[in-house]
Amino acid sequence: MPIVDCVEAAVKQAETLVALNPRKAERGTFARPGAKPCIGIAEPHARWINHE
Repeated sequence: MPIVDCVEAAVKQAETLVALNPRKAERGTFARPGAKPCIGIAEPHARWINHE
């Protein structure tokens, strides 16, 4: 019966993800939503939400 070392499996999964070098989603369900007006939040957060 094989035994899986959880730490070793997690490290291997992280290494594989780095090797795949995934790009950011530009379309579809994982794409960043469009800019939205925002009131009452900190200026750095508002700039990020407005895509500035």
